[in-house]
Amino acid sequence: MRKVDAIPIRDAINALGVNDRLTKRIFHDAERWRSRLREGSDEDVTAFFDFLGHSSETVRRAAYACRNATKDRDRKSTSRVLFREIHAEILAVAKRNVQNGAGSI
Repeated sequence: MRKVDAIPIRDAINALGVNDRLTKRIFHDAERWRSRLREGSDEDVTAFFDFLGHSSETVRRAAYACRNATKDRDRKSTSRVLFREIHAEILAVAKRNVQNGAGSI
């Protein structure tokens, strides 16, 4: 084992840690944005699009549906849909940035 090059092993372990931190950050960002879009206004949706660098009609519709839900069951389901859409958008931007060598978001 003394002759084994430990650098690739160490790099792989470090890469796993970076991936885990990025995954957690994306999840927390999605939660934060969901709360803001669920309770906010169209200005908050615009702020989210500025954060992403592009707009998304599915996020806009999900935010609108979430804000206009009147029944508790509808609020829960639309909130889940909104989270999934936000998470997917943030994840796509993060993947694109990592592939382009820009880090994360």
